[in-house]
Amino acid sequence: MKKAANYKKSLLPMALVMTLSVFVMATLSSTAQSSSGFTGTWKLDLSKSSTLPNITSETLVITQKGDEISFSRTLGVKDAKPISTTFSYNIGSRAEIKLKTGTDINISNWSKDKLSFSVTETIIIDNNGTRQESKRISTYSLADEGKKLTILSDDILLAGVPTPESQKHSKHVYTRG
Repeated sequence: MKKAANYKKSLLPMALVMTLSVFVMATLSSTAQSSSGFTGTWKLDLSKSSTLPNITSETLVITQKGDEISFSRTLGVKDAKPISTTFSYNIGSRAEIKLKTGTDINISNWSKDKLSFSVTETIIIDNNGTRQESKRISTYSLADEGKKLTILSDDILLAGVPTPESQKHSKHVYTRG
């Protein structure tokens, strides 16, 4: 009887260690998942997106390593060759790029759950001594257990530039493909 009681007592610390190990592994796994949640190939759902005329398709290939997120975008254009661009952000930072005619400033931040981030891009142009500024605020959000990516963008354009209201706000919905 005494042997059985000692045996049960020795199992208790082992059970606690195993439970703690499982908890730590689950936490590390979810952290690793969220640190690369945007990584993948994403296809634009044209039926759920507001796009420019003549865009027939869009593919985004995103690579995320921690706060570094790189994009490779290919646009299919009606009666033209595809257009490819690349860009990247270091989320949680400010980047300033000098242009021939001004400055491009990007400021980005994570949401608390790291399932979305926002980027504010400001382009400042000096036009014959007159400072002109345009701004785009974009929010990238994951949904449906990481199977859907939505990018909402709002533009504040240069003063005097005639732009229809419908082009100042855009919504792009992608599915992981």
